[in-house]
Amino acid sequence: MKTFVDECMTSLGAAGPWIKLSGRQLSGCPKELIWVEVDLDSRFASIRTQETNLGNFVVDVMRYAMKADVAMLNSGTLRADAIIEKGDIKVRDLVNLLPMLDELCLLQLTGTQVLAALENSVSQYPRLEGRFAQVSGVTFSFDAAKPALARIEERSVKIGDEPLQPEKSYKLVTKDYLRKGKDGYDVFMDGICQGPEHGENWTWRSLYR
Repeated sequence: MKTFVDECMTSLGAAGPWIKLSGRQLSGCPKELIWVEVDLDSRFASIRTQETNLGNFVVDVMRYAMKADVAMLNSGTLRADAIIEKGDIKVRDLVNLLPMLDELCLLQLTGTQVLAALENSVSQYPRLEGRFAQVSGVTFSFDAAKPALARIEERSVKIGDEPLQPEKSYKLVTKDYLRKGKDGYDVFMDGICQGPEHGENWTWRSLYR
């Protein structure tokens, strides 16, 4: 995949604050944000029940830009409900996908808290719930036949290539809406917010300065 990250971030630095898009232009960068070789799936029936390539792209960018261990984004944020066809992906496609200018927050959480957030994500599966999260930096398996909030086998959870450690501190990036406990993510309210800093507003419907 030839990405906007490759073309626009080389001289900018991945940790730079994200800027807000007007929805019509992005100063200094092309209207064609990325070029992809495959269709991207943002249909609600897919993105609210499973990992998708489009969901992966969005949360991978979040984690990369914020230097987080984990990124979590509720799938209800992704609004296109469509297959985005392969080829050039333009600013308007991004705006259709991400119409709300939600701010991001970098949280410091324990492994136990990360696990609780993942449990909430899959608690209503297989219903098409917006709380179902697209994730980056973490892998896990769950059994939908088990009771809600007790579906994940803790030993299956890995952060990067390492098993989850309950007492270890991790950096997790998510949207401010979820940090306030919305969509059942009460555990995020107990996390320590490490950003944004210096008065910057980081939004994920933003790219890079």
